[in-house]
Amino acid sequence: MYRPAQGEVIAALNERGARKVTDIACGTGILVARIVSELHPGEVYSVAMSDGMLAQARMLSSQVQWRKGPARQSANPARNPSPAEMRALFDDAGIDVSDQHHVRRPTWAQVLSDLITVGITP
Repeated sequence: MYRPAQGEVIAALNERGARKVTDIACGTGILVARIVSELHPGEVYSVAMSDGMLAQARMLSSQVQWRKGPARQSANPARNPSPAEMRALFDDAGIDVSDQHHVRRPTWAQVLSDLITVGITP
């Protein structure tokens, strides 16, 4: 179910020649493990809020610098921010948004609305 979104992220990183990658709210680390194995970037960081998620993620790759912490401070950290809110989060962190779009999915899977926001640090 998440492979289309992951594939788009990996393609965007590859297209831009990303050498330093950070995955915020990495969950169980499946995406960041794919990034490491498929793109071989120089530095990879990943952040998750849950000890359980990080424990699972750490088993996937020793090349990732795993960190525990919230993606943002909020009364509802599990809520998905709107495209404008996500852009504002990037702007507030000093990250330039180079691309933002929803993942194209087959009709049966459009109940999910993954947003990909690609940022580049100046």
